[in-house]
Amino acid sequence: MGLQLAASADGNDPTASAAAADDCDPFGDGVGRVVGVSRYDSVMRSIELLDRTAASAAGAVRAALIELTRVVDVLQTGSLDGLDDHEVLAVFGDLEAQRRRLPTVDHRLITELECRGTATTLLARGTAGLLTELLHVDVGEAKSRIRAAGVLGPRTAITGEPLNPVYPATAAAQAAGTISEKHARIVTGTIGALPHHLEADTVASAERTLVTQAEGLRPSELGTVADRLTAYLDPDGQLCDDTDRAARRALNIGRQRADGMSPITGLLDPATRALVDAAFSALARPIPDGDIPDPRSPGQRHHGHRPTGGRRRCRDHCHRRHSPDPRCPWPWPPTPTPCCAYSTPTANRCTSVAAPA
Repeated sequence: MGLQLAASADGNDPTASAAAADDCDPFGDGVGRVVGVSRYDSVMRSIELLDRTAASAAGAVRAALIELTRVVDVLQTGSLDGLDDHEVLAVFGDLEAQRRRLPTVDHRLITELECRGTATTLLARGTAGLLTELLHVDVGEAKSRIRAAGVLGPRTAITGEPLNPVYPATAAAQAAGTISEKHARIVTGTIGALPHHLEADTVASAERTLVTQAEGLRPSELGTVADRLTAYLDPDGQLCDDTDRAARRALNIGRQRADGMSPITGLLDPATRALVDAAFSALARPIPDGDIPDPRSPGQRHHGHRPTGGRRRCRDHCHRRHSPDPRCPWPWPPTPTPCCAYSTPTANRCTSVAAPA
């Protein structure tokens, strides 16, 4: 309407002006008439430029992969007869440096998948599940790659501003090929486990120190240096508080094996450790058979009495209910059951362990 009024004021035909406006609106949705002819053309040119830029970037990535494949083919089939010992060692070192740089490409790709939500689009079980199906790797390895990408890969703020990695010195060294994945894992694990009360400058300096040492040490040697650095920064563990312990505590029960056994790993906080020690000291003391000492190891005694504790807690719970709990795995009413092969039941009491009050 504004274009038509302007045309009428100039003495031109309003119908012709409307037709001209329609010509500037190729999609027929009125966008060209609303934003104006010149601005509409500018927006369309910007969209075309973005499309050409994206197509150019995609073509560059595909060309780089083709070139990488060609280079690997040459290294696989090329003759090494013309190289002396020093040159072979030099090639080996250069190849190792490039191998160490490849995980940084993983970090970028994983970050891109996370930002796009590709796993949700493809109905996969998270990015880890997507990687296991795509790359045929174990779930543990996929999760390890995702964790590494989270602390060493590129980040973006909510406003779109690019951010440095969580551990910038480690990420830079890995991108340069001077440290390996194992080195980076030791550095990030050590720095991440430091008490949160330490100043940011101290933590950054500790990271740079470990990265510098990693460039000339094996991972096993770097682990020793990391332990010494941790002991230097927090010699008596006084800086570690309940917040740090809460972040580290864990109890994991592994997959059940074919023989029915299940591995357990974890890290207990002081309060839980005190409860466990009190229970084991009362339930798992050695029980000699006359003059024959108890042949069981401490670990076997600890395990042998844990089901007894579970049965007693379940039995007490059922007594309070005055009826059996359907979740209870043991029969009701409770029957005298020996705690282990080295104790005998007497009514509802075991000779090795006092009955609960």
